[in-house]
Amino acid sequence: MTDTSEGNKFCFSFLENKGTAITKILGIYIATQECEPVQYIIRSGVSGVNRNGTVQPGGINRELYQTTSTDDDQNANPPHVANMIPIVSEGITANLTNDHTGIIVETVNSSQKISVMGFSDAIRSSDGFAAVPIFNVSSIVQSYSYSVFTGGPTPGINDYALAAIVACNHIPTGGVTLFTHIDIFTLKNYFNAMQFISGLQSTSSINDFEQYYTPVIAKNTDEAIAGITATSNQPIGFMTGHECSRVPVGIMNCDHLIEQIPPSYTWGYNFLIAPFHSRDFGYIIKILPYSPFNTDFKVFCVENSTDKMTVNVSVQNYVLEERLVANRGVFDITNQSYCTIQSNKPIAVMQYAKGHAVDDPYANSPSTKTDIGLGDPAMVWIPSVAQYLNRYLISNEVNLIREMGNFTNNGIYVTVLPQCFNASGILDNGAPLEADDSKWSAFYCDNITDVCGYGVSIDIVQGPHLLVHTDTTCSFSAVLFGWGIEKGYAYPAGFGMRPIAETFYSISAVPSCEELLVDITVYRSGDLSQTSHIGVMINGDNENIQNVSFSTDESCQKFIINITNLHDKDIIIKLIKSDEVHLGSPSSLLITVNDNGTIEVNSSVAVTPTHCTMTSDTNTPTEVYSSSYINNEEYTSSLILTSISSTVISTTSEPSSSPVSVGLSLIITTAMIGLTAVLFIISIVILATLSVYALYHNKAMAKNSNRGIDNAMYGVHEPPQAKK
Repeated sequence: MTDTSEGNKFCFSFLENKGTAITKILGIYIATQECEPVQYIIRSGVSGVNRNGTVQPGGINRELYQTTSTDDDQNANPPHVANMIPIVSEGITANLTNDHTGIIVETVNSSQKISVMGFSDAIRSSDGFAAVPIFNVSSIVQSYSYSVFTGGPTPGINDYALAAIVACNHIPTGGVTLFTHIDIFTLKNYFNAMQFISGLQSTSSINDFEQYYTPVIAKNTDEAIAGITATSNQPIGFMTGHECSRVPVGIMNCDHLIEQIPPSYTWGYNFLIAPFHSRDFGYIIKILPYSPFNTDFKVFCVENSTDKMTVNVSVQNYVLEERLVANRGVFDITNQSYCTIQSNKPIAVMQYAKGHAVDDPYANSPSTKTDIGLGDPAMVWIPSVAQYLNRYLISNEVNLIREMGNFTNNGIYVTVLPQCFNASGILDNGAPLEADDSKWSAFYCDNITDVCGYGVSIDIVQGPHLLVHTDTTCSFSAVLFGWGIEKGYAYPAGFGMRPIAETFYSISAVPSCEELLVDITVYRSGDLSQTSHIGVMINGDNENIQNVSFSTDESCQKFIINITNLHDKDIIIKLIKSDEVHLGSPSSLLITVNDNGTIEVNSSVAVTPTHCTMTSDTNTPTEVYSSSYINNEEYTSSLILTSISSTVISTTSEPSSSPVSVGLSLIITTAMIGLTAVLFIISIVILATLSVYALYHNKAMAKNSNRGIDNAMYGVHEPPQAKK
C-alpha cells in the first residue's frame, strides 16, 4: 500500500564515504510488522552482497558488510566485500569494474511487507537513510522524476557532491533522461558524449541500463549538481549526498551525507521541522520546487524557549534556478526554532545539521554547550504532513565502527498535527515517548497565535524502536539523529508514498432510489490546488460525454444517468484519459440491468431501484475511505461522504388474496387510518407546547453556546498547556 513506508521490494545503493581510514562498514536494516516470519533476499551486481534471511515478527535484522578494494572474504566479521560502492570520478561514471553496485532487497512472498534502512559508517564520517519502496503507479504518472540535493561545496578540496541512479530492473535505451542547470558537464558512455552549457539541458540514455547498473553523478560544487533531475519510464533508486560535506560553507570539518529521494509524485505542501535538541546552533533547510513556475511558499519559525518569531519569509514564484539563493532556496535557521513551511504547489524539503565547529569554543562560537568535536553535518529528508504514518519500526543501533566511532548522543524529534496531539499518545516500545505536555513545543502557521502542530525533540536510547500513535486514525512523523566524535547521522523513521503531487481520477456508481437512475461520482485525488476537468464517456458513444469540472480543493463531483434512455442491458461508464489526465482505479464501470429490474454495478450485490425504503439514516455524514487501486496497490484517501454502505433498498411483493380476506383487510385498514388521525392531532398539540417552551429556553442559552458551536464547526483547537 502506498500509505506506508513498507513494501515488498527496495532498490538503492550506497555512496562513497570519505572517512579518515580505509575501514568502512555498511549496514542494511530489515524490519517487519507482519504477524509471521518474513523471508527476504538481498541481491546485487556485486556477488559478495547476495544473502538470504528471515526476519521475525516485530523484529529488525542487521546485515553488515565491510567494504574493501581488494578480494572478498566472506569468513570475516563482518564479511569483506570488494567494490561494493560505486566508483567516483567527475562527470557520470560507466563501464567500470564496480558500476553495477545497485542493491535490491525483496520479500520471497510478495504479499509480505518489510521496511529497509541503510547506514554507512567510517571513522569520523557517517550517515543513514530510509530506503524507498518501489511502487508502480504508471496509471497515474507518465514518468518517475527525482532531484538532487547536496550539502555544500568544499572549495579547494577534492570531495564530491554525489548522486546515483540505480536500475532496479532492465531499462531500455532512452528510458532515463537527465535535466540539469549547470555550467559545464561531461556525460560519458551511457549518455550522449556531449557537454552541457549554461541553461536547462537534457540528454537521454543511449544504451540499455542493465539491472543493478549504478551511474554516479559527481562534482565538487553545489552549483554543478544541485537540482539535477533524473526522469525514468519506470521506478529507479535515486541516491543523493556528499563524500564529505561542510555545513555551513566554510566551517572546518566535514561529514558524509546520504539520502534516498522519493519520486516527485510524493512531494507535498505542508511541513513541520523541529530542531536537533542537542545542537543549540540551529540547522539549514533546502527546498526544491516540483513545478517549473508559480510556486509560492512561506517559512515561519518560532524559537521554542522564548516564543519569539525568528523567520517569517514569503517566497513568490520560486523556480529551480534559485535553489541555492539565500532566503529563497536555502534558509539558515540560527537557533532552536520550530519551523512551518506552507506551499501552494508540491515541494521537496531537506534539513541539514551543522558541523560541530559552529559550536566548539575553539571556533569562536558564542555557544559552548556542545562537547568539543562532538557531531558533524547530517542530512535528512523531511516528509510532508500528508505522508505521516501511524506507526514505524526503526533502529538507531548504528555503532558499526568501534574505533573512535561510538555515537554518544542519540536523539529523536516527533511532529504531529493539532487534532492528533496527545502527549501520552505517541508510544516508544509501549511507553509514552514524552508524556509531559510542557516538553512539547508549538508550531505556528502564520502568527504566534495560529497553532498548526506540535513537536518534541529529546534524547533516545540506542536500539529497536516501535513508534505508535495510540489513536489509529492519527499519524505523526519521526526523525532519528545522533552525534559521535566529528560525525553525525539523521534519517526519517519512514514516510508514506501517497501520490499527492499528481492529480488523478477514479469513478464509482450507486443505483438511485428512483427507477432506473444511477448516481455517478467522479473522485479527484492527489493535487487539488488547480481547477480541472475530465470527460466521462457513456456506453462508448462519442456523442454521449459528460464533462465534469472541479474547482480548487474540490475532491468529488456527482451526476445522474438515466438507464432508460440508453436502451441497453449493459452500459459502460468510462473516464477519458489524455496526456494531461491521469487515472486511478476504477476508471470504468459496467452497469447491468437485470430482467427482474435490478441493477448491478460491476460485481456488486444487486439492488432494486424502485419503491425503496431506507433502513439507515442516509443524511448523517460518515467518514468513509475511497480506495483507488494502482496496479494492485491500494491508495486510500479519506473523504466525508453520505453513508451509503448500510443502505438497504427493498420492494414489497403481495400474494394473491381471496374476496373475504380483501374485505377483512379493508375493515382493518379503515380502523387503522382513523386511529392514526387521532394520534396525529394529539402529537400536533404536544409539539406546539414544546416549541413555545424551547423558543424561550434557547434565547436564554444562545449567548453561552455560540462559541462552542463555532469551535465545533470550524475546527478551532484550543492549544494544550505546551511549552511555546
